[in-house]
Amino acid sequence: MTKLSDTQRVILSAAAQHEMGLARAPKTLPAAARNAVFRSLIKNNLLTEINAAREHVGLGWRQDEDGTWIVARITDDGLPPAHEMIDPLKDTTALIAQVRAGFVPQPEAAGAFGYNFRAAVEMIREANALLDEAGISLDTDPRRVAKSGAAQDAAQMAAVEIAATGAAALPRAEPTTGATA
Repeated sequence: MTKLSDTQRVILSAAAQHEMGLARAPKTLPAAARNAVFRSLIKNNLLTEINAAREHVGLGWRQDEDGTWIVARITDDGLPPAHEMIDPLKDTTALIAQVRAGFVPQPEAAGAFGYNFRAAVEMIREANALLDEAGISLDTDPRRVAKSGAAQDAAQMAAVEIAATGAAALPRAEPTTGATA
């Protein structure tokens, strides 16, 4: 692998944590240095260029000949290696607590361990669909089993089913009020 400068490592680390994998240069980096760093990362296949979506124009590092803003997205080669946990139970518990408290977004948590969040979500989606299709329910499936190991309550299970299949629940009959004869 190419030896990276501190600036390159900072840019790749931030891109790995961005929900879309987009790179941003440090604000203090002069334009000429930014261009050189981005060109080097692209040349080494650590970043790739894509047209900027409207909401990401601010992350554009250059414009093409038509004036379209170009952003740089991290490639699989640019992702940092997976973080080696010293104590997996403590590290995982701490990370879960940070995500649940809202201190760390899920994409950033995945990026901290060298994973591409979108790729991980797609793998989970495919695995869940395959398990559902086969009628298999694992005790590790948070859609069906609570943290304690007990089955999720019926309302939670219905919400999961609706989210997974897009099926709406049948409307419940409204209770009638009034006097009875």
